[in-house]
Amino acid sequence: MKLWISTLALLASSGAWALPGSPPTLEALVQSADAIVFARARERESMWVDGNLLTRYKFAVEEDLLRGTLREVSVIVEGGVDVNRPIPVAVIVPHAPLFAQDQRVALILRRTDFPHKQDFVVAGDGRGAISLAEPAPASRQSVAPVGAREQVLARLQSIVNSSNNNSRSSSPQGPSGRHERSNSPSVGGAPPVKEAP
Repeated sequence: MKLWISTLALLASSGAWALPGSPPTLEALVQSADAIVFARARERESMWVDGNLLTRYKFAVEEDLLRGTLREVSVIVEGGVDVNRPIPVAVIVPHAPLFAQDQRVALILRRTDFPHKQDFVVAGDGRGAISLAEPAPASRQSVAPVGAREQVLARLQSIVNSSNNNSRSSSPQGPSGRHERSNSPSVGGAPPVKEAP
């Protein structure tokens, strides 16, 4: 019995195994990512697909941390606002991130073919979106070699730790900047970007 409990504790602490319903670790998100980018939100468009209201955000990629080839990404998020009705309809999904116009974020992404093959979704049920501060002009970090997931993870972990330390001292909502959410930096709460025509 002791061996069984010790094995479970070891697996849980190593991040190799997680309890059902527990959020994925940053390491698990990075390891399963199809793309990891630093990007800026440029536009959004809400649409109905098979009875679901979705929003497609378009991001201008500042830095592609895995491949070095992406210049723009389309990210599909559940929910949105349909303003093309006599009475606008809004669908808010609790785990879905919101992005403001020109908001700078780190995105850990997975490919999806719904509704289009070139689209991505934010990994980890929305937890793969991390708000970024504007970079200081003279303090650009060195770029990890493309494809080095361990270095990408270390860089993202540094951003998360820095964000958590800053928000602990300034946010009444707790270290994440979210109400009752995981220990990841804030992605939601910003006003929605203007609807595209």
